[in-house]
Amino acid sequence: MQETLEKTSMVVQKYLIGKLTIISILTIVYSIGFMIAGIQYAILIALLAALLTFIPYVGNLIAAAIASILTLSTGGTMTDILIVIGVMSIAQFIESYILEPWIVGGNVSINPLFSIITVLFLSSVWGAGGAILALPVFGVIKIFFDHFEASKPLAFLMDDEEFI
Repeated sequence: MQETLEKTSMVVQKYLIGKLTIISILTIVYSIGFMIAGIQYAILIALLAALLTFIPYVGNLIAAAIASILTLSTGGTMTDILIVIGVMSIAQFIESYILEPWIVGGNVSINPLFSIITVLFLSSVWGAGGAILALPVFGVIKIFFDHFEASKPLAFLMDDEEFI
C-alpha cells in the first residue's frame, strides 16, 4: 500500500511538472510571435496567456481576449490582434494535440494515444474539470492496475513504454 501511495504522489507531481513545462514552452512561443508582431509588453502578455492555458478550453479564450485587449490598449492595430490570435491558435493546436499527450502523458506513464482518448472522454463527461483531471486520474488508475494480476493487461495497454 505504501508503494502504491508513493507512486500515486509521483504521478501527480510529474503531471504538474509536465504542465509547467508546457506553460514554459507556450510562453516562449507566444513571446517570439508577439515580439515579431511588435507588440509592447510581449513577454508579460505571453506569460499571462500561457498561465491561463492551465484551464482547458475556456483558458485559451480568456487568454486570447486579454491579449487582444492589451494589444489594442498599448497602441496595437487590428493586424496586430490578428497576429496575436494566429500565434495563439497555432501554438494551442500544437500544445493540445502534440505536446500535452507527449510531455504530460509521458510524465504520468500513459501513452499518447491513450492520453488523447482519456482527455476527450473525461472532458465530454465532466467538461473542463474532466479535462484537467484526466491524466492524473488515469495515471493513478494505471498504478492500481499494475498491482492486480487481473488488470495488468489494461495497465500494459495504457503504458507509454515502447516494446519490440
